Amino acid sequence: MASRKKRQRVYLACRAIFSGPKSQIRKNKIVRKEIQDHEHALGSLSDMDVDEIVEIARGLLERQIFEFDLKARLEFPALFQSSRERDALREASELEAEQSVADLLEYVTDGEDNDDVWPAEAEPEEMPRPEEDTVAEVMEVVEEVFESTQRPALTTVPSLHPVRLPYKAQHVLLSEVQVLLEECFYDFARKWLPSLLEEKQCDCAIAIELTVWSHLLRRYAGKIPLEALDIRGDSQLDSTLKAVHKIRHSAVHRLRLTGSDVRDLVIQGAAAATMLRDLQRAAVLQELAAELGHKITSMELVKNDAEKTAVAQLQDIARRRAALDREEEAAIAEMLRRDADGTKSIGILVEESVGKILRAPRGYSEEEEDEEGDGSEEDGDEAYADAEESEDTFVEPTRAVNAGVEE
Repeated sequence: MASRKKRQRVYLACRAIFSGPKSQIRKNKIVRKEIQDHEHALGSLSDMDVDEIVEIARGLLERQIFEFDLKARLEFPALFQSSRERDALREASELEAEQSVADLLEYVTDGEDNDDVWPAEAEPEEMPRPEEDTVAEVMEVVEEVFESTQRPALTTVPSLHPVRLPYKAQHVLLSEVQVLLEECFYDFARKWLPSLLEEKQCDCAIAIELTVWSHLLRRYAGKIPLEALDIRGDSQLDSTLKAVHKIRHSAVHRLRLTGSDVRDLVIQGAAAATMLRDLQRAAVLQELAAELGHKITSMELVKNDAEKTAVAQLQDIARRRAALDREEEAAIAEMLRRDADGTKSIGILVEESVGKILRAPRGYSEEEEDEEGDGSEEDGDEAYADAEESEDTFVEPTRAVNAGVEE
């Protein structure tokens, strides 16, 4: 059986693949086909071969790990855990992103509340970014958390949140939601407001853009039978139509939304379809929202795991760096100690030399003292031998003189 680490890696990479009905796949051949068809999503498993990935994925499918998040949490508890510091930073990032989107939506929808306005289709454009409000309280919490921790590596890890879909995927999704809602409004008008379609010479759903449909519905609400709409008062009608505006403006003005914002818009689109009693399209939108929510959760898990891995690596680097710093300090301390010991030793020798030199009589060198000896037995023997040699030297000439006289 593969290690837990490998199983977790396969789960992270394949979670978005085996979602919904695909989480109930069990046959090895179909599992392999799904993995091969989605090879682009398996970049994190480049060090594993296909056979190993298929075997692990099929095992997870059989144990329903992809199908039920509860079982996944029991199998990989660490994967679903997050630190207090990262949670605070993620919350701050998400709030800041939400505030930015809210400001932009308010900017582009300014003046649309007037029912006499017939909004023209806006051209895609780069909207000036209004001044963003700071989320002071949340950032204070983040700063306090970072100050209270003694893990400096955390402050160097950038947050991967909020979760955002690639813009192309976001735009395709919201554009399809917009098309579905335009079809909902058109079918509703064909049934309950046919005279309006004749007046506007509208013969298809795309003839009137989404925000105009919402204006028309608000304007002609009094002419529509109560049973035509599934609502519980005017407040629900207004909030639902406001959400419809957000869907249209997010697509047309190319707003960069968080994943949760996109999911919420799809959910609101499903609510609008339900309000118009278009249950078929409402079911489609609800399924899209559920699938999107699953994909967003997969992205969050991947991001959380990447952040946790980076934090652990940086902490290990910090520990090794601290150990190297200690080795560096020890090397410098050893250098200074050896220098101090050497200096002290030389100082003692200098003091001894000074003492000897100053105690010696003037004109009487240590060499002479050594030559004369110090009265030891060896010096005495040498002196005795020298004396005998000296005596013999003087005796021989005396004998020679006496011999000459006798002759």
